[in-house]
Amino acid sequence: MKYSLEKRFITGTVIPVSALKTEDSIGIGEFLDLKLFADWCKSVGLDLIQLLPVNDTGFQSSPYSALSAFALHPVYISIKKMPEAKKYKSDLEKISKKWEGKDRVHFNSVLKDKLKLLKKIYKDNYEKIEKSRSISKWEKDNPWIKSYAIFSFLKEKNKNLEWMDWEEFKDPSKDDIENLYIKNRKKTLFYSWVQYYLEKQLQEATLYMDSLGINLKGDLPILMNIDSADVWESRDIFNVKNRAGAPPDMFSEEGQNWGFPTYSWDSMEEDNFFWWKARLKQAAKFYHAYRIDHVLGFFRIWTIPPQYISGSMGYYSPNDFLHIDDLKRIGIDGPRLAWMSKPHIPGYELRDKLGFESNEATKLLLDQINTEDLYLFKDEVKSVHDIYAVEELSDEAKSELVNFYRNVTLIKVDEYNYATTWFYYNSRAYISMNDHEKYEFGQLQSSKSGHSMWLWENQGLKLLKFMKESEDMLVCAEDLGTIPNCVPKVLEELGILGLHVTRWSKKYNEYGEPFMKPSEYNYLSVSTPAVHDSSTVRQWWPEMSSNDEISNALNLDNKLSPIPDTDQVKKLYEALLKTSAKIAMFQFQDLLAINESLRSKNAETERINVPGTTNDVNWSYRLSFNLEDLIKMDEFNNELKEMIKKRG
Repeated sequence: MKYSLEKRFITGTVIPVSALKTEDSIGIGEFLDLKLFADWCKSVGLDLIQLLPVNDTGFQSSPYSALSAFALHPVYISIKKMPEAKKYKSDLEKISKKWEGKDRVHFNSVLKDKLKLLKKIYKDNYEKIEKSRSISKWEKDNPWIKSYAIFSFLKEKNKNLEWMDWEEFKDPSKDDIENLYIKNRKKTLFYSWVQYYLEKQLQEATLYMDSLGINLKGDLPILMNIDSADVWESRDIFNVKNRAGAPPDMFSEEGQNWGFPTYSWDSMEEDNFFWWKARLKQAAKFYHAYRIDHVLGFFRIWTIPPQYISGSMGYYSPNDFLHIDDLKRIGIDGPRLAWMSKPHIPGYELRDKLGFESNEATKLLLDQINTEDLYLFKDEVKSVHDIYAVEELSDEAKSELVNFYRNVTLIKVDEYNYATTWFYYNSRAYISMNDHEKYEFGQLQSSKSGHSMWLWENQGLKLLKFMKESEDMLVCAEDLGTIPNCVPKVLEELGILGLHVTRWSKKYNEYGEPFMKPSEYNYLSVSTPAVHDSSTVRQWWPEMSSNDEISNALNLDNKLSPIPDTDQVKKLYEALLKTSAKIAMFQFQDLLAINESLRSKNAETERINVPGTTNDVNWSYRLSFNLEDLIKMDEFNNELKEMIKKRG
């Protein structure tokens, strides 16, 4: 869809499809619910609706762990509106009644109920579906459906195991996929049938929004789940051994390992980025705009090699790595290079940390260096996974051995290049250097920074340029965190919008790191007080480091009080709506905070996700009322409308 909002300033709201609730939806929001939500947005003057990702994630409720970059999630289908479902009224009423009145989304259970009914309808109507010319034509127009359908069929056949654990077809050829698709036609057509109607329903909602003058903004996660149809089929464009993540920071001493493979950009460039362009073309069927998740990853990605798990044991890629010739020039080669890149364990440390288990650990995993009281891991120990796999040792002993394994200064990237570890200055080899050696090593590292920055800028510009030019959608970037200077430079050059989250938008290069005034935000940006991975506005209130400081940044005559009552929240939003950013976005549940009867009594129930945690609460937020009722809430709607109107 072509981005069509011509206003200088845009105001919008962010909501997960799953959170929507209407009289027709079953236990979870559905694509067609967006039509009613668009009616409400139109009535209060909102221009833009932003969704979280809606791709198929299987039974994972997190929308950022997709099984396919193309397929939509079956949980969002409105079965009631499918023509084959007319004779299944009693089944639909039974499921609807089961989930009626639930205050949270029970993702897996709702999905199971929906899939069970869909399979029943499909089985009873197979002959008619099999003869459908519309579905047949849709399949030809969407070649990705073959690998997705076969992948889904095999995954179910293998009891939902990851493809790496299947007995057959772990690495299929194109002929394998084609033959499996034809041979198992009755099974695979089910997935085509469901995806055909999912697309029709989401397109129907988007076209309806378009008729109202409202645009829809999607969310494209940069990375793919290792257990996805895309990685399974197109192994050549992914680095399946490496994992993407983030280095240590103030929130995580170990860094993060997201578990997703990195891309092989060189391989992708060989076919002119066909996969990414196809992905963008698919998104353009539904969206007028899209958010690039973790845009920094297009410039550089934190890469964790297969021998490690911890995010602290990674490096940025691409990079001007330490070449063996560079290291040789400062005296690091041969045994010295091995000393810095292979973990050496003094016997006294081994015995101190492992106690009576040290002998067993030595026998199973270590080799003594000549007659020295010094040990190396055996050649067959290729990774920390091999250490964790030893059954004879306690968990405590294995943990200590993993710490030893990570005690290196350099990580081998390939035959000729090395990267320094994040905490290299704490490593045994680095500590053993004299001051002159440390100085030369530091100088070598510093000499690489300029070229590394050039590599990041060059890659980011190349990748984002083709993405911007591929479709007519407005491109918005999630550029949070510590970002190199080349990122805002490239975004501005390409006209891609950045992101300002009020609580994190500060002048970090000034004394005291004061908040930026919303009126100082770059016009080519999106402004918001909260995101799905942060606390809500009401939760953030007591977290504010200084009400005086934020009040000054917002140019408020009277500072915000410590209690986020409705008047105080209105005051905050009125100030935020004066932002100079092109787009001002608010989470839907944050908008409810201006009305006492609509906002939750417990603010914690309105948070979407807490990063780094796994539980049944994350991603389960759901409206406490139907959209049909929301449209009739005149007091709230009029108040919100007046606030938005002032933005112009």
